Amino acid sequence: MEKEKHELMYSYAASKFQLYTKTLIPACIPYFFTGLKISAPMAITASILVDTLQGGNGLGCMLSQSLKGGMTRLVFWDIVLISAVIGILSYWLMGVIEKLLCPYKRKKAED
Repeated sequence: MEKEKHELMYSYAASKFQLYTKTLIPACIPYFFTGLKISAPMAITASILVDTLQGGNGLGCMLSQSLKGGMTRLVFWDIVLISAVIGILSYWLMGVIEKLLCPYKRKKAED
């Protein structure tokens, strides 16, 4: 189907700019937001992991200290729950942004 759209735009003598703005970019937006939905929660996990390996005073350092017995075990579960909530909220936020920027996708879901 995409090849047919491409050929149709060429038959209308569309410029490269029109080809990108009317066909290619709108076709890739759903894949872009899928990548954002996957990467947003993973970024939270990666930041905690990197902080664990580097040290410092962040959540990762507190997490490793709580597992070694330097702090209570409740600190570990607090960090896990907070990072899970932040990950879920970041996923939800990407979904809200997608719904705002892709009204055509919302119309299909309402039908």
